[in-house]
Amino acid sequence: MNRHTLLFALYGSLMVSATFIHQPLWLWILGAVVWSSAFPNHLWVLKRTLTFPLFFAGVSLGGYAAFGYFASGALPENLGLIALRVFVMTLTAFTMAKRVNLVRAVAPLKGVQFILIVTLSQIAHFQKAVREAEMAYKSRCITPPTLRHRWRFYAGVYADLLEKAVHQSHMVSRGMKSRGLFDA
Repeated sequence: MNRHTLLFALYGSLMVSATFIHQPLWLWILGAVVWSSAFPNHLWVLKRTLTFPLFFAGVSLGGYAAFGYFASGALPENLGLIALRVFVMTLTAFTMAKRVNLVRAVAPLKGVQFILIVTLSQIAHFQKAVREAEMAYKSRCITPPTLRHRWRFYAGVYADLLEKAVHQSHMVSRGMKSRGLFDA
């Protein structure tokens, strides 16, 4: 086993353990341990944890609060624990993404590694397609487009990319089946 496989197993076990901890003090300690393990990228990890998932966490916690209020007439008492658990799990995921090379981590499992490499190559391909579509759109506009026009453009781009992704996934799965990857 290489270092990345061990780190992947460690972060996976930390994610699972965060779901079983029901004491806020131990969740704070687990979060501090994970955050300290992110050094020297700890500020990047904290920034990612606090910015992007904050909207998702806010929406999900709002849903929990609304359901609890309508179901029992009061806010759930464990709402803070849920928020802390979401924060620790998000912190763990971003730390793992920064510290672990997933391709090397799943190296002992050749089938999983092959599927991961195909998936990452598809992601890179679609990111490049989105960047090229954005450049083409900006080069065609004399004045800055309105918000409605931008939303329509992005909806068209993502609908096209979804269609391409479905087609390419069918082609890739046929290729994998022909090479015997899905045989039991």
